[in-house]
Amino acid sequence: MGQEQEEQNSAADEDVGSSVVAALSASVSRILGRYREQWDTSKQMLGVEWELTLKSLWLALVFIIVFMSVVVVTWLGINALLAYGLFLLATPIWGIILAILVLHILAIVVLIRTIRGLFKEVGFSRSLAVFGNIDAEQTQAGDAPLPTAPGGV
Repeated sequence: MGQEQEEQNSAADEDVGSSVVAALSASVSRILGRYREQWDTSKQMLGVEWELTLKSLWLALVFIIVFMSVVVVTWLGINALLAYGLFLLATPIWGIILAILVLHILAIVVLIRTIRGLFKEVGFSRSLAVFGNIDAEQTQAGDAPLPTAPGGV
């Protein structure tokens, strides 16, 4: 009877083991199926977002071109009004040309100053300065600088 009991226990253990393996396999299959669905959905969403981004960029380009056209026409209008006003004041042609030239030079100076100010804000100069100060502090403290590549090169 002892051997029959062991065989029954062994058969029961095999049944339990096979059911655990089957349940684990089913769980892994469900998880992989969900990841596959999530991956497919992500790919579809990425494609739709890419199309929307391209459309938005094209529309932005069109509106930038329209905006620049309006700016150019406005600038030409300002020049024409200035020239006409000076003409009505009986200013000679060389005076009108000089006034428009001065207006353009003033606009160029303002634009250059603005662009320089913007470029000063671009970059990592403050972060690099902090790292430079850390290097200087290490050197002053007597620490050897850290090598930048294997072999200290």
